[in-house]
Amino acid sequence: VFLLLLTVLSTTYLGKIVCRAAVTWFGFAFGMMLAALTVRFGLKGQVLAIVWLFPHFLVYVPATIFFLLWCEGLHDTIYRKKNLPTGEEKFFAWKAVQFLLFAAAMCFGCMLERCVGSKLLTGYLRIF
Repeated sequence: VFLLLLTVLSTTYLGKIVCRAAVTWFGFAFGMMLAALTVRFGLKGQVLAIVWLFPHFLVYVPATIFFLLWCEGLHDTIYRKKNLPTGEEKFFAWKAVQFLLFAAAMCFGCMLERCVGSKLLTGYLRIF
């Protein structure tokens, strides 16, 4: 839902501001989660965060960076007339393909989180 909202808002005048606010929110959320784990569990909490986020965040982080750049590029193309394509149909078809690639990467990250991440986390929590 958040990503669809970000996609829609990137086509408005506030698109670039919303993308930068999303980056700020992601940073604050990650920092607060890491701080809470460190305060509660110390060094074990930091290791827990790494084990918890390891396999699927190797896919999520690049995909999210790509998506935020995609949203900013869409905003710039619509409102600042940067990188204007020769045909609008080709442009929107290419943007749709890029969005579908992003969605496929997120689905792959979900599969990694479900299959690999849960086993790693369970194994770590047994020795925790």
